[in-house]
Amino acid sequence: MQREQYRSWLLAQKYEPKTVSSQLSNVDRIERVYGDLDRAYAEDQLEAVLNSLRYSTVDRQQNRPNPSKIEIAGDVYNGLASMRSATLLYRRYRDCGDGASSVAASNGGLRIGPEGEELGHRMGLERDMQARCGRRSPSSSPTSSSPTTGSSARSIPGSSIFPRGTPAEWRW
Repeated sequence: MQREQYRSWLLAQKYEPKTVSSQLSNVDRIERVYGDLDRAYAEDQLEAVLNSLRYSTVDRQQNRPNPSKIEIAGDVYNGLASMRSATLLYRRYRDCGDGASSVAASNGGLRIGPEGEELGHRMGLERDMQARCGRRSPSSSPTSSSPTTGSSARSIPGSSIFPRGTPAEWRW
């Protein structure tokens, strides 16, 4: 594994240092059991490793044993989901080149979730979604603040708590 280049790439993707450390730890754990991930990537882009890490909710419900070579203490479903996520993220790094690629080269900074889906960093998911959709974060949204309570509420242009029309036209 290209440990230092991978670490640099993760940091360039704006992952928090704790997340980077966790991802590196997970990939190290996978490598101890499956061997060099760079070799596995060269063979089949990590497909064999990923296939051995598959464990569905049906597998969980039927209490099937861990299909992988990785020893999981605790919930097999969540443990393998973390290992699968780490493997997919390492594959994304390898797909982007030698780690010198920018966030733009990795599809706008999308990240891989436990189920293999692309998503923003877990803690920054809302921020990432708003940035990708061109929306402002809640902290920059128009708000009004009550001087007596200090609470804030969003204002919605053109909205009112009162019905339109005259009181005679109101339907309750």
